Amino acid sequence: MSKINQRSGLFDLKDMKGEITLNFDAQLSQLKIHCQELNAQLVESNTMLILRQQNRQIFARAAPTSD
Repeated sequence: MSKINQRSGLFDLKDMKGEITLNFDAQLSQLKIHCQELNAQLVESNTMLILRQQNRQIFARAAPTSD
């Protein structure tokens, strides 16, 4: 392989590295957004579970007991 072809290949690799880096950064950003959305859903689900548990406790205390 001549030096010209070797240099051309090197530049191609550098261009590919830049594209791979940009693609990785874009995917990482999407992953971060997806994780934030999942975290928000988890917080919402946890909140709903806590509220249901509190409601059960309230209704259990308010229910008339048979003496």
